[in-house]
Amino acid sequence: DIAGAYRRSRTLLSGVELGIFTVLADGPATSATVATAIDADERGVDRLMNALTVMDILTKDGVMFANTDVAARWLVESGPEYLSILRHVAHTYVSWATLTDAVRHGGSVNERATGEWDAERTRDFIAAMHFRARDEAPQLIAKLELSGVRRVLDVGGGSGAFAMAFVRAGTEHAAIFDLPKVLPLTQGYLEAEGMADKVELLSGDMLKDDLGQDWDMIFYSAIVHMFSPSQNAELMRRSTKALAPGGRVVVQDFVMNDARLEPPQGAMFALNMLANTAGGDSYTETEITSWLTGAGLSDITRIETGPGTAMLVGVRA
Repeated sequence: DIAGAYRRSRTLLSGVELGIFTVLADGPATSATVATAIDADERGVDRLMNALTVMDILTKDGVMFANTDVAARWLVESGPEYLSILRHVAHTYVSWATLTDAVRHGGSVNERATGEWDAERTRDFIAAMHFRARDEAPQLIAKLELSGVRRVLDVGGGSGAFAMAFVRAGTEHAAIFDLPKVLPLTQGYLEAEGMADKVELLSGDMLKDDLGQDWDMIFYSAIVHMFSPSQNAELMRRSTKALAPGGRVVVQDFVMNDARLEPPQGAMFALNMLANTAGGDSYTETEITSWLTGAGLSDITRIETGPGTAMLVGVRA
C-alpha cells in the first residue's frame, strides 16, 4: 500500500493541474466535453476521470461525470476554500521522483527545483504559502508579545499574510522583504484585503541584500528550512545588525528534537527539502538556537505554534 500510494496522489494532482474539477463546477459533463475544455486527449481524460470516480472524488452516471461535494468544496479554483496548495504539491512531486539520487548527492538533483522558477511556479508557491498562512498568521501573532514593537519586517513575506496580521494586531509599521518577482503577487494579495497602503514592500534577496535598520522585530516564518546551516547563521547575523536595541528576531518553523524523529511531519519534510533544495533541512532547536546566540541574540524563548512547529525568539541586547 505504501509503495503504490503515489498512484492515487498523482491521479488527484493531475486532475488539479488540468482543471477538471473547475470545468465540472458548471455541471455534469462527458469526458469529451471536459477534454475539449482543457485542450487534452479525450481517451486520456476519460481514463483519468474514471480513476477519480473510483477514488470517490468524482461521480459517474452513464457517460456523465460530476464533482462530489468534496471536489466541489476543495478543488474548484474559483471557490473560497480551493486547495491552492495542491498546485505547489504537484511541482514538488516532480522532485520527489528524484529522491534516490538526491540522497546519493546530498541535495536536489532536479534542475527544475534548484533553478530559476518560472512565473507559474512562483505564483503557485505563493498561493500555497498563503493558503497555509491566512488562518495561521493571526493565531501565531497573538502568541507574540508586541508591546513596544512599532516596526516589523517580515522577511520572505510572500503573500503578506503575516504582515497583514501584524497590522491588524496594532503594529504601527509593517514591511515585507521579498524578491522582485514576488512583490507584484504580494501587491495583489494586499489589494484584495484592502491593505495595500498599510504594508511597505521592500525588494531584495534576503541572503545578500541589506535588510534595513532599527526594526523592533524581524520575523521569519517557514524560511530557514530552505537554506543550509551556514546560510541561516549568516542570515541571523545580518538580521541582528538590522534590529534596534532590544529588538527581536522570531524564527517559526518545524523544530526537531535532537534525534530528528520528532515531530514526524518534520522528519518527512526534511526529505522534501533534500529533494527540492540545495541545502535546506528541518532543523533542531539546538541548531536554530546556535544561529541566534551566535548572532549575538540572547534570552532565547520557545513558543509552541502547532503540531510540530514552534517559534524561537531571540533579543538583541
